[in-house]
Order: sequence, then C-alpha cells, then structure tokens
Amino acid sequence: MANVVPIDIRSPTQETTLGGFLIPKGTVGIINLYAMHMSEKDWEEPEKFRPDRFLDNQGNVVNANKILPFGSGNVEYSYNFQLAILQ
Repeated sequence: MANVVPIDIRSPTQETTLGGFLIPKGTVGIINLYAMHMSEKDWEEPEKFRPDRFLDNQGNVVNANKILPFGSGNVEYSYNFQLAILQ
C-alpha cells in the first residue's frame, strides 16, 4: 500500500468516545497512514506491492480496520477499491 500523503486529518462532527476516551466535537486528530500501512507487526513484507494481502480466498476484504486506502473512506464501499479488485 502506497500513500500519496503520509497522514490524514480527521475531526468528529459530534462528541464521541474512542477507546474509552471522550473526544469533543471539532477535535483535530492526525492519523499516520504511513505507519499504519507499513507496520511489520500487521503486514508481512509491507514494502512489497501485494494487493492480495487484503482479500481472503473468496475475494472479501480482510483487516479493513487496518487500512485506509483511497482517501480513507470505507474500504468495503469504496468505488476505487472495488475497481482495483477487478483489475
């Protein structure tokens, strides 16, 4: 997985909790996409391009909570991700 931009900036539209912590509306959060996609703890040989690592034998997305491709939308519903699978 390659990142055009190595970080993503998010902000909740309403007060929420994450991991038991209160996150007020409008709080700015930065996600380190590079670290997420290049973690050797989560991915074997992360520097190698192997899109099959994200799919099971039936072609279903696996570990969707560990990737944020294509502008960090929901990977299962991303048009670009579905197109990438077909190619």
